[in-house]
Amino acid sequence: MTAEEIKERLKTVKYPGFSRDIVSFGLIKEIDVDAKRTQIRLYVVTQNDEVTRKIVEDVEACLAGAPGLSPLDIVVERHQEAPVPAVPGARGREVGRGGPRRVPGVAKLVAVASGKGGVGKSTVAANLAVALAARVAAGRDADYRVALDVQRFESPADAVLIEALWTVTSKEARQSGRSVVREKIAARDYASLAAAHSAALAALSKEIAAALRKP
Repeated sequence: MTAEEIKERLKTVKYPGFSRDIVSFGLIKEIDVDAKRTQIRLYVVTQNDEVTRKIVEDVEACLAGAPGLSPLDIVVERHQEAPVPAVPGARGREVGRGGPRRVPGVAKLVAVASGKGGVGKSTVAANLAVALAARVAAGRDADYRVALDVQRFESPADAVLIEALWTVTSKEARQSGRSVVREKIAARDYASLAAAHSAALAALSKEIAAALRKP
């Protein structure tokens, strides 16, 4: 069995809690096959041991009994967060005393959070920043908090589907909404899939930004 054949089989292994497979999520870093062993190197970002254990078990189950497969060796590499630079004269939680520190050159902060990884928080945050740029430049208050709960983030054969619940909170009001965005995938290639993902996230961001603009 070749590395490509193994990779095709692994496309049936879903990431725990998601409808997408571990191959499309980029967890398969390397597959090395020879007569003595088949080594699969996984790269995981999560620090949840249960999720990692489930992925390994599902990979083993997927390849169990595969014809012509040499003994399986699964290696897991974990993403390591960059260390936070130490603050001179501070120890432990004492860094946070006195309230939050201001970010140089940034007047307002908008927090975009999700209970899951890989659902487009960075893209949504970037699009919100662009949508709010004119408002901030005009000197109007942009002190909002946006909570985003992505319920579905799927890529069926011909389209990208995102379903999300969101809440916009300011000092004066609180507004919640539900968005369902569907973007057609132009072609069956990675570039078209990525473009459809970006378009869907941009559409979601515009809906949230519209709520932010309401007086």
